[in-house]
Amino acid sequence: MSRLSWQLFPKEVTFMSDGACNLRDLQYYMRPNAEHVLDYFHITMRITVLQQMARGLPPPLSAAAPAAVATLESVRHYLWHGNVAERLS
Repeated sequence: MSRLSWQLFPKEVTFMSDGACNLRDLQYYMRPNAEHVLDYFHITMRITVLQQMARGLPPPLSAAAPAAVATLESVRHYLWHGNVAERLS
């Protein structure tokens, strides 16, 4: 289906993906005004990496590591329970 035919039938579309750039580019090409949602599994993977980075902070910053890890765990908890607005504030 060409891009023109997508435009002839305007519908609201939501794409759920893993956040890969190439997939997002394709989705944007197909529907520039669509909503893009990153699935929870891949959000959790990114939060886990951030927690590991926080735990490995060098000595001058290592005092902040427990608070950073706790904040990221809180983010994961709020997102799991659908409280996105809570974590965006």
